[in-house]
Amino acid sequence: MYPLEVLGDLVSAAYNKYINFKKITHLNTHDNLTGLYNRKCFISEMKKLDKKENLPIGIIMTDINGLKLINNSYGQQIGDQIIIKSAELLKTTLKSNDIIGRWGGDEFIIIMINTHKQEVELYTREIKNLINIEPQSKIDISLSAGSALKITAEEKILNLIQQAEQALFTDQLTKEKSSKNKIVQSLLSTLRNKSNETEHHSVRMAELAQELGRAVGVGNNDLNKLALLANIHDIGKITIPESILNKPGKPDKEEWEILKKHPIKGAEIASETDEFAPVAEEILSHHEHFDVSGYPRGLKGKEIPLLARILTIVDAYDVMINERPYKKAMTKKEADLELQRCAGSQFDPELVDKFFKIIESDL
Repeated sequence: MYPLEVLGDLVSAAYNKYINFKKITHLNTHDNLTGLYNRKCFISEMKKLDKKENLPIGIIMTDINGLKLINNSYGQQIGDQIIIKSAELLKTTLKSNDIIGRWGGDEFIIIMINTHKQEVELYTREIKNLINIEPQSKIDISLSAGSALKITAEEKILNLIQQAEQALFTDQLTKEKSSKNKIVQSLLSTLRNKSNETEHHSVRMAELAQELGRAVGVGNNDLNKLALLANIHDIGKITIPESILNKPGKPDKEEWEILKKHPIKGAEIASETDEFAPVAEEILSHHEHFDVSGYPRGLKGKEIPLLARILTIVDAYDVMINERPYKKAMTKKEADLELQRCAGSQFDPELVDKFFKIIESDL
């Protein structure tokens, strides 16, 4: 006979060993982020369910729209929150005998047994209509989905997954542009709320940029790009902490290095959408200086894209002549003199001369 104290220790040790075993087993079979079955475990469960008595069997593949863009813009922490929220939303659509797993980074998979075509199609539509707002970033979460149905025992279950993936891909093609553009518009709205930039600044810039563009012979396509560029050129600032973005004084060395990354981030964000990708190079280049002193690539002279050189001038001018919380507005004459002083260093001197002719009637 063991003393009670020793027996208690043995029971406690055995219980702890059992708990640890359960934890390890759970980690081996479940996705750590969402708590859903991981891919390996889902395939194992799916094979168990692939029996004649469970026919018809439905597979639904689903994907979070624009997750890469969200990760690039808001960071992986927000992206992870959206993955978790999406998993929770999907679980609300399931019946008790349906099984859901995380198939990949932004993909989920659902298996339905003893179902029928109409039910699978209904669930697929419900998933496509699932929309929720992630509270911290105010982003609409939307999903694409595709499905397939196994009716006979001879059909291979893995072929069913391929069919569902193809249907998902087709749905993504129809939604991708719209969902990504919505995300970018949310980014712009968030940026304006967290910074001193206003929509009026973008409108004024677009008008001035197009006027200067016409003066140097820019075509209609590039004039449209200038208007777009004026609106989204600073979108990379969404990745900068508000404390740095709105700091009243000069940024310190570490803060300055963070600020200098926003053209790179902005170009990455723009590159994710068909609508904004055409100005990604200009977004990357809008802080380059004519004398090679700019960033992030240290381009010189006409290595800098023309539209970026135009934007740099009108951006600086509009900032100078309009009051900000941290500075008083210059007169138009003072702003013009400042442009002339920086011509050849920060700005393209030929463009400055053209711009001066445009604005001199207002002086």
